[in-house]
Amino acid sequence: MSRLLDYTQVADMKCCTTRHGIPRGIEMDFKAGDTVQLKSGGPIMTVDQIGQRMHSSVDSAWCQWFEKTKLEKGVFPLTSLTKA
Repeated sequence: MSRLLDYTQVADMKCCTTRHGIPRGIEMDFKAGDTVQLKSGGPIMTVDQIGQRMHSSVDSAWCQWFEKTKLEKGVFPLTSLTKA
């Protein structure tokens, strides 16, 4: 069932999110050196840096981890991560 929001609810939502729709404060929850994991599981990763990918407005974390002895790297949306 769909529900319409009135103007005050929309205004409240905008004050509580970044321009990318991420709840305010989430971008400060992660910093370089933190250990994180995908909310869906997977290896423990170390955050290398936080930012936005080129040509994207998604706040992301550049992470690295070891798969046996091989260093792996990846970029993940902040909303997909949790602190390990």
